[in-house]
Amino acid sequence: MKELEAEIPKQKILFPEYFLLKDCTLGRHGRLPKNLIVAANIKTKRSIKPLLHEYNSVFSKNNWTIIKMEMGKKSFRFLAEKKEEKMEIRAVQGTTHVQIFILYTASLEKMLMEI
Repeated sequence: MKELEAEIPKQKILFPEYFLLKDCTLGRHGRLPKNLIVAANIKTKRSIKPLLHEYNSVFSKNNWTIIKMEMGKKSFRFLAEKKEEKMEIRAVQGTTHVQIFILYTASLEKMLMEI
């Protein structure tokens, strides 16, 4: 089994890695066709309120400006920007886990570096 794991290449994360929090599992993610937006689907068994506080802290520590923050009983949404980068994070508490959706737009400079 370890041989198989060693052969699987590590998935390149297309958004700032500090937004992939501890105990969160990255599902499908990739660039949306014909634009600069990266979409990511993340799951975790953590509860919604600690996630809200941790994302708020991550934005602050990494010099992002939160433009809008919405909170519900079982959900939250952040809109933030940092220079030319933009980020939207939505999280919804389900019965067994929290589903997190990320939409990230990199600066043109970062996009060119990936090519």
